[in-house]
Amino acid sequence: MIDISIFNGEIPILSDKKLPESHAAEAKNCFLDSGNLQAIKGVTSVQDVADDIETIFKLATGFLVWNQQVNVVKSLVYDSGGRVFYSGAGYPKETNEALGLVSSPFPTNSRRLGIPAPTNALVYTPIGTAGQSVSYSGSWVYTIVGQWEDGSEVESAPSEPTSVIDVMDGITPRLTGFTDATAAGVFTTHFRLYRLVSGNAGAEYQLVDTIPKATTQYDDDVAEADLGEVIPTTNWDSPDDDLAGLIAASHGMAFGFKGNRIHPSETFISYAYPSRYSLVTESDVIGLGYTGSMVVAMTETVPYLLIGQSPETLEMRRLSYQQPCISARSIVNIPGGVIYASPDGLFKVDESGLGALITKGLFSKAQWEA
Repeated sequence: MIDISIFNGEIPILSDKKLPESHAAEAKNCFLDSGNLQAIKGVTSVQDVADDIETIFKLATGFLVWNQQVNVVKSLVYDSGGRVFYSGAGYPKETNEALGLVSSPFPTNSRRLGIPAPTNALVYTPIGTAGQSVSYSGSWVYTIVGQWEDGSEVESAPSEPTSVIDVMDGITPRLTGFTDATAAGVFTTHFRLYRLVSGNAGAEYQLVDTIPKATTQYDDDVAEADLGEVIPTTNWDSPDDDLAGLIAASHGMAFGFKGNRIHPSETFISYAYPSRYSLVTESDVIGLGYTGSMVVAMTETVPYLLIGQSPETLEMRRLSYQQPCISARSIVNIPGGVIYASPDGLFKVDESGLGALITKGLFSKAQWEA
């Protein structure tokens, strides 16, 4: 009688005759994690998908599908109706249950991720009869805002500022030239106007008012003492149309890449990717992964480790392992590391930056390349 108490998988590098008694010459459709031999459970049809679908992502009761390789990330903030953002299907987009699950195939509807900054500065016109003295010297910018149905907002970077203008006593500044965003898929609902009062120590642009999108002009008679918050979106670039490989790490930052440039987002602001935070690798990035608080960038040559808790303090380390990534779809995040397919086998980078070829004892290079 043959007694096999533990069941393990295949070791292709060994001939069948040299396999340990607990290992299989062929293991298909079986679950072996516990050491027992168990069949994988059967399947139930829940949603039909087309033959050319390459990416599937479960959202609530439906499955989002694309015929491209798409990276999908759950919202970094509180649950806003199952909101997700993704790259790979044209320009980066976001959707949620209400927009995306209207009718199959899902997502039914989506919105552009982020809002491009206004392309024009406002025009200042003095209204009234000027007195003899200067009331204040000011400058104005505006932003474009999209308020979602759950109350959360997406706000663009500011427009170019007006010149600093001496506003005389008796004059009310009239601002015109508010221009909505026109990029494909962009969702906007209103404008915000900000004013800087020149001459004040540490002066910054502060909120004047929230303005309906239909507004063509605004008369700024708001007293300086009544100005609101400092503009938060300076340098908040919207993601490039070609931003790829989106992931989200545990410290509230999202990451994407374009060519050999990695773009981190503002912390917990998944639609803003300031160019001043971008990091450059020696060769094109293939994909990104994360483990703990570390992000691993796989490239055409060597992996890189990104360390830091905020985009301002990110440090990038080039690892010395000549293990290029040969497939973005092979990248897997596991506790304690990131695994990906290299020319020699599956390569793992751990949280400290140590690398190891984890299939070295399982596959020969010829078997791996076959």
